[in-house]
Amino acid sequence: MGKLFSETNSDVMTINNYKNKSFSQLLETDILDTLDEKINCQGFTKYCYNYSNIGFTHSEHITFGKLEKLLHPQFTYLERKLFIENKLNNQINDIKKEIEDLNKKISQLKQATLKELFKTSSNLIIKGYEEKKLLIFLVRNGYIDENYEHYISYFHEGGMTQDDRDFLLSVQNYDALDFTFKLGNIQKLLEKLKDENFRQVQILNFNLIDFLLNNHNDYRYKFEILFKN
Repeated sequence: MGKLFSETNSDVMTINNYKNKSFSQLLETDILDTLDEKINCQGFTKYCYNYSNIGFTHSEHITFGKLEKLLHPQFTYLERKLFIENKLNNQINDIKKEIEDLNKKISQLKQATLKELFKTSSNLIIKGYEEKKLLIFLVRNGYIDENYEHYISYFHEGGMTQDDRDFLLSVQNYDALDFTFKLGNIQKLLEKLKDENFRQVQILNFNLIDFLLNNHNDYRYKFEILFKN
């Protein structure tokens, strides 16, 4: 549009039904998408004939086809616009794919065990514990894992029942119990279960699913993860 005004040395432009429109006014339209090479673009220059009135005098004119040749000898405006849009769409698709890949990696990291994380990020994990060789050995080889506290502490029924604890351990150990396994205090159990656990097949349990269906507003994120998988 700027090239059109500079080539005709114009202040305003008349193109089809658009009469005496300025550069900024034409920018607000989709006129460029409707022009063909034969359309004549007539430019006008402003002049003052008294203190309060402004008129227009004839300036240059140019066909849209000639203007396109000045801008690019091989491609029309619509062709160049399509190239840019396709390039932008490809870039958007590439970014979406990159985001999707990163989200998958994040999900995998969240579900990884401490032993698995040691294989790729051991330097970060042992930082500050370099002298504790035995501890590093036990963790690296899976003798101590993220669920270690459940094995070294004596369980007292109160919040969760023994069945709830058994179910929790089965999920954490990827060792599925029967779908009909009876749960007691599901609300307390949900406090112990991580969001990532709801991506596992081991989480499937009739009592738990029934509870989430009836209370999905209180556990919306866990509910969405479970039923999207």
